[in-house]
Amino acid sequence: MSDELFPELPGLEWELTKTPIFNTKIMTSVNGRELRASYQGVPKYEISMSYAFLRESKNRGELQALEGFFLERRGAFDSFFLKMPEDNQYKCQFLGDGLTSKFQIYKELKSHKPVNTIPHYVNPNMWNYFSKNMWSKNDQSQIWNADYLGWWESEFVMNQIPLSHVEPQYIVLNPNMWNRNSNFSMWLSDSENFMWNKGIVSLTKDGIIELSEPLALGQDLVISGTFYYRCRFKDDEQQYTNFMTKLWKAQKVEMVGSLGKKI
Repeated sequence: MSDELFPELPGLEWELTKTPIFNTKIMTSVNGRELRASYQGVPKYEISMSYAFLRESKNRGELQALEGFFLERRGAFDSFFLKMPEDNQYKCQFLGDGLTSKFQIYKELKSHKPVNTIPHYVNPNMWNYFSKNMWSKNDQSQIWNADYLGWWESEFVMNQIPLSHVEPQYIVLNPNMWNRNSNFSMWLSDSENFMWNKGIVSLTKDGIIELSEPLALGQDLVISGTFYYRCRFKDDEQQYTNFMTKLWKAQKVEMVGSLGKKI
């Protein structure tokens, strides 16, 4: 399992495909009912890309780079990192609880499970067919009294997929400067940290954020960067077509990838 990065070459066509794959065991009874068991919590991906041209040049062309990388991996034997075009950036936000000093980098995907969050209220009197005064008398409700629950506004939550391969970072910063608590003092007592006390953030290649000290309650930390897919070639063979002098094309470069630690 190597940490070599798949070469970024010109000539990549836009017909790149990414297919999420799960592993589900389906057992069907004689009456047609199914019993299903899921063996994967996160998907694997089948990735297919094609190159419209690969220039051949003595030891320096794109053809030599791609073919050499394939030969070094021994086909499907060894794995590598892939910086997926248009899908390689993350932005994570973490909220401190005063105890936690380690966090896992993640990729967000929109969930299709709505969560009711904001109640809205209506007053049925507003649509009364009979004329009513705007302010009623004799202790009756006002025309816009908001005592009746009308509906809930829903929002979609985000699923977080852990990322196991990212670019390492080492940052010196002060998360206290962006404390959500507006009453946080600029100078605190001797037993506590100053508002601008320097903290150290290290991000390992496995996607783990390690802080020199825990985030205080209410503090937040936002970090962004690049992540990679752990991939292997799908087959032990690869085909290149020579369509012009010193110009080749690769119709299909197929891989199997994962956002996990292994593939």
